[in-house]
Amino acid sequence: MTRHEDLLEEYAEELADAKAAAEAWWGRLHLANAARAGDAEVAREQLRRRWPDGPASHPLVLRVIRKYWLACEALNQGAPSIEPREPSERRHELDATLTETGDEVGGGGNDDNGDNDDDHEDDQEDDEVYPHVFIHEWLAGDHDELFEFLTPLSYWPIGLDAHDNFT
Repeated sequence: MTRHEDLLEEYAEELADAKAAAEAWWGRLHLANAARAGDAEVAREQLRRRWPDGPASHPLVLRVIRKYWLACEALNQGAPSIEPREPSERRHELDATLTETGDEVGGGGNDDNGDNDDDHEDDQEDDEVYPHVFIHEWLAGDHDELFEFLTPLSYWPIGLDAHDNFT
């Protein structure tokens, strides 16, 4: 597996945790709006006016996107990958953030020539992967639920500095 593929698995795990928290937050917002408006459809419309991109625009989700966008770019630049964390550490961090913000929410085997992969260490080297492709398109297939979750986002929470480096 390439370093980008390893990073994708870490990203998918962390994004799934953020997605669960964001969807819980979204559900609570919808219930509160429905109680005030007295109509679920009116509440949904009001919620979409304030948060047009839905639960995917929650700050926890945006933080995960930024973190892994920058990590992907670091891999592209040859930097070591980010340190993986245990799922319990991610959950603790998500819970702490919710409390602080007040939110209510190719590897192994043989190649085609029959040669052992160990003979071709360069084959395991990562090619550059565009971060916007990594963040969204690479989720399609094995992580379709996460791919669909991010699809409504109308922007990526990334900027460029004066030297065209991602920030």
